[in-house]
Amino acid sequence: MKVKSQDGFIRVTIPDELARKIDEFIKESGGLYTSRAEVVRAALRLFFEKVEKSELTPEEEEFIRKAKEGKIKPDFEIETNEIKF
Repeated sequence: MKVKSQDGFIRVTIPDELARKIDEFIKESGGLYTSRAEVVRAALRLFFEKVEKSELTPEEEEFIRKAKEGKIKPDFEIETNEIKF
């Protein structure tokens, strides 16, 4: 059951290694990003823009198709930055 948040935000858990990579990115951004939330929002915004403009790579399209069909459980390989399915 979905519960409406009191502050208008939801929380999403991520693996520690991904959080460390986001933190490194923030440090290297030269002040462009100051929080994990900003990085995640920007990344999701860019991803959905690619989806809407049909600018996905063939690998991204296949991943999304298989996920929609319930044929895979998304698994992001942190060390290689590759999407495995």
